[in-house]
Amino acid sequence: MYFDTVLFVLCAVFAALALFFIAYLLASRKRSRVSANAKTRSLPVRRIITLIALLSLIVSCCAFAGGYYLYSAENAAVLATRPEIITVSLQQSRGFTVEKYMADGRTAVLENSQIKWEFSRDNIARIDGGRISGINEGKTTIRGTYRNNSIELTVRVVRPMDGMVDISQIYEQGRKISVFAGSADRAITDGALAAANFISPESITVTENGTVFMTDVGSIRKLSDGVLETVPIAIGYMSAAVVRSYDNELYMLTDPWQDGGKYYYALARLRAGVEVLYIAEALYTAVEDFNFGSDGLLYFIDRNEGLGGVFLRTLDLSDADDVRTLCHLPPGSASLTVAGDGSVYIGNADAGAIYVYRDGNLEYFAGLDGERAFIDGASPRFYSPQRLEHSSGYLYVWDFNTLRRLDVQNGIAGECITLAGMASPDYELALSETIYPAEDVVLPHGKQMDFALTSGGILLTDPKRGVVWQIG
Repeated sequence: MYFDTVLFVLCAVFAALALFFIAYLLASRKRSRVSANAKTRSLPVRRIITLIALLSLIVSCCAFAGGYYLYSAENAAVLATRPEIITVSLQQSRGFTVEKYMADGRTAVLENSQIKWEFSRDNIARIDGGRISGINEGKTTIRGTYRNNSIELTVRVVRPMDGMVDISQIYEQGRKISVFAGSADRAITDGALAAANFISPESITVTENGTVFMTDVGSIRKLSDGVLETVPIAIGYMSAAVVRSYDNELYMLTDPWQDGGKYYYALARLRAGVEVLYIAEALYTAVEDFNFGSDGLLYFIDRNEGLGGVFLRTLDLSDADDVRTLCHLPPGSASLTVAGDGSVYIGNADAGAIYVYRDGNLEYFAGLDGERAFIDGASPRFYSPQRLEHSSGYLYVWDFNTLRRLDVQNGIAGECITLAGMASPDYELALSETIYPAEDVVLPHGKQMDFALTSGGILLTDPKRGVVWQIG
């Protein structure tokens, strides 16, 4: 029973008592005359009854006022489900809550038993206690009512990926993904953004002043003030595989090139020309990814078959000869990002895990080694984290074909949600629309895809379609 209903019941009880005692007092005055001694004896009793009647009346009025206040407050409350949009695989379930926001700023969690749920006849999903379960493939909206309030929960049920990878994705209501630049006319076309085109946009980075750089089949494309242009690389035999920026300067990892019967690659800084910072043979080694710390160090993942392992290393930008090895990494480590506190987050695309290197130690951070899945929430699982970016207390993860965001507080992994993309190995190459709800789009998968955080949203490259997406 609701608390305001209890108050109304108490109000009725005390009001009835007050009326009873008032009626008793009125009736006693109409009695026949009695002796003075009898009147004297009845006087204390009448006073006690009068006091009880007054107290009952006061309590009933207070209960009525309190009950009315609570009743009005409950009806004025705003309800919301957390999450609002869920994708689960068949026979998979996940928890959810219904939160009540009061007009005075208080927040409470409602029990599901207090909500009347209405299910459509498609039998796609069911609610059991505080969990939603996938029954049949499809998409449905489950509606609930509480007093004068109504809520909705959008649920999509899909098959497990590859028949065995569990999916449980959480999305935010209203998020969109749209084509930011490029079209089906694959070409390197410079000019105004609306008319610009790409062949295969892959790596992307944003400088502190907002300039966007991308790689496009080895070329570097620059986007500034709404205009796209191709930036020439001074050394003709070099082509760009990965670009990153630091302190408004552009850095690149090159594709391998041949010289004297051997193959080489380099990490270089692009200024007026190309300043090579690190060079190595490509036959037995490879740089998987690189990024920068606020300490002015370039951090990179070195896969070195000659040494029989994968290593986390640093290069001092002020002294390119100062290359140091920090630790040995598990095989499959393929991406990294550096937080402002110096923590280095490392994604393992093969194991579905994310590690963190801090205080000289490598530790698990999120996901579990070997337990690959797309599971959002407080204990997330990852399928193939291929690109990481840390910013403003969040760790952004490109995971196979989904962009996910992990809350990081005081160095501890928290809640994870999906920002865009349905987990699926299948996608349509042709685009039927240029804007989609973020939970409805199926993005391509591939380690060449990359993303960058900008003030206007997240830019995501799509080399298989030749476009750049914007997630807002």
